[in-house]
Amino acid sequence: FFETQPFCRRISASHAEKTSFLQRRTALLTLPLETSAAQARRTDTAGPLNPHTRARTMPVLAAVEGGGTTYVVAIAKDKPENIIERASFPTTTPEETLSKCKAWLRQRSFDALGIATFGPVDPRTSSKTYGHITKTPKKLWRDADVVGALDIFGVPVKFDTDVNAPALSEYRAMIDKGEDPSCVAYATVGTGVGVGLVVNGAPVHGLLHPEAGHACVPRYPGDDFAGHNPSLNCPGWAEVEAMCASGALAKRAGLNDTAGLKDLPDD
Repeated sequence: FFETQPFCRRISASHAEKTSFLQRRTALLTLPLETSAAQARRTDTAGPLNPHTRARTMPVLAAVEGGGTTYVVAIAKDKPENIIERASFPTTTPEETLSKCKAWLRQRSFDALGIATFGPVDPRTSSKTYGHITKTPKKLWRDADVVGALDIFGVPVKFDTDVNAPALSEYRAMIDKGEDPSCVAYATVGTGVGVGLVVNGAPVHGLLHPEAGHACVPRYPGDDFAGHNPSLNCPGWAEVEAMCASGALAKRAGLNDTAGLKDLPDD
């Protein structure tokens, strides 16, 4: 990964392209699950049918996206972009939030499940803490076993961060258009700040997962904002997330909470 990579070009998207992107983002990790779903259906024909799988030619894919403010669940039919059902729940405690996700999924049948959450996470399938959110600043979610809570339906499961999943989706969308990208970077600013990387067709994990929001960077000239709930000590510098995540933006604007951000002008 540290070898010189071809330049990743910046892409400006139209409204239609942004709408298409949001559909792919909600689909999360369902793109690489299509093959696994087909394999699962072939396996089901040799024995009792799993109540959460469907005996059909085209796959039905389930997705769970865990954000710092909201958890989203969705069902896509035939292809990841074709989302036919979607619901969201406030991110409270792991027990409460994941129970709501499970209850929603139990009422539906699907062939595979993609899970993506805020990090840091452990994405290594060989690890004892695979599928866990690890040392997150969100204290209630530290060491939460997300995959363990949701991998109960007897279908193939894929797990990654909520930034790597859309980065992979964008990479594959570019491939489908006939482009040949060597790398894709996806950045999100919300409750936290995250960056997902796909290099040579695979998400970048490293030892765990790169957490761009929790990095010390030089201050922008003239910016004396103290920061919002920093988790790092950055003498003379600033933590990315503490300076520009939604909580920091609300504080800069003099708002009581982040709900009013949607009403602020873009400039």
